[in-house]
Amino acid sequence: MNKALKTLTVLFAFLMIAITIPRANQYVSAASSDYVKVTKGDSYNKNGKFYMVITVENLQKAVDIGGLVLGEQLAINASVVNSSGNRIQYWDTLSLTAGKKKTYNFGIDFSELPSGTYTLKLHIKAILADESWVWTFNINHKAPKSSMNFKSYETYYDDKGNYMHKFRIQCSNMKEKAPTLKLYNDYGDLVITIPGQKRKSNNEIAWFAWSGYADGVRYASGWYTVVVTCDGKTITDSYYLEILERARG
Repeated sequence: MNKALKTLTVLFAFLMIAITIPRANQYVSAASSDYVKVTKGDSYNKNGKFYMVITVENLQKAVDIGGLVLGEQLAINASVVNSSGNRIQYWDTLSLTAGKKKTYNFGIDFSELPSGTYTLKLHIKAILADESWVWTFNINHKAPKSSMNFKSYETYYDDKGNYMHKFRIQCSNMKEKAPTLKLYNDYGDLVITIPGQKRKSNNEIAWFAWSGYADGVRYASGWYTVVVTCDGKTITDSYYLEILERARG
């Protein structure tokens, strides 16, 4: 018991010395250090997320001192940042005890993110030794191309009794982009331009409504060409629009 107490005293003294000496983070390119080994597995996609598989192994052995098990513990922090260094996602502090190995699956949803290089940062700290390391893994993300298509056309009466023509446009991968609709009559003359609002997500339906009037002028019923532009894309379709002379009631 005396021997165990003496050993524990020596370890405690070493711990106090280690705590008083600050250590800088070490950015490592090797797969391991004396304290920790990091291995990257095969990445995969599941349920709309991209997963990076990282296995962390605590290389320090647990020590049994008179029934008291002591050992180096690792604190693990993980985050994903964009090319500007802004944090996109963060995982709460994870821990790994001496002699243990664990595989972590870090899932990131890139569906709303623009193309670019993202970085998974793995910050690992040995608590007792007060040493830290940072592993970095780059992720090259290419956002899907934006697209639009005509979803539907319908008519309705608004609250004021006006007979409205409504065009619904399916917008894909157009977050923060604003579509614009232009109507041309059968002679090719521009009748009206209707600006749309910025899309709040990458999968939305934009809609535009027109009463058949522009600048106080009622246009005749007939064929009209509808042109929608957004993010360098243009779609066109033709519709026969019945323009009513006055509002209902």
